[in-house]
Amino acid sequence: MTASTINMDVVQELLDLCEEGDTSLVSELIEIFLEDGPERVRTTLEAVASDDMDAVERATHSLKGSSGNLGATYLMETAEEMQTASRRGDSERVKQLAPELEARFAAAEDALKNLLVQYTCT
Repeated sequence: MTASTINMDVVQELLDLCEEGDTSLVSELIEIFLEDGPERVRTTLEAVASDDMDAVERATHSLKGSSGNLGATYLMETAEEMQTASRRGDSERVKQLAPELEARFAAAEDALKNLLVQYTCT
């Protein structure tokens, strides 16, 4: 599940920034995503429910960046599509994408939890 949900080339680029054997940067970025991500998704879904396209745009912009930084490409693409639709004021498209955003976040969250176990220093 991790390989198809997370672009491991992006993770490898992060690992290449680390000193030999030190994966703390990757672990820290994953931990931040796992802490902040659920709130970003919740904020997005609340904004969708209240038809607040400005709030959808802000929340999905943030989610797009954080997911892209960790290689959660499918989540990033969905967030970007929602951001674009919200800019256009296309609330119907935004509402159609909301369940996809939730599902892709859940998949990315699971995959990143697995990676965190792999890259956490003990």
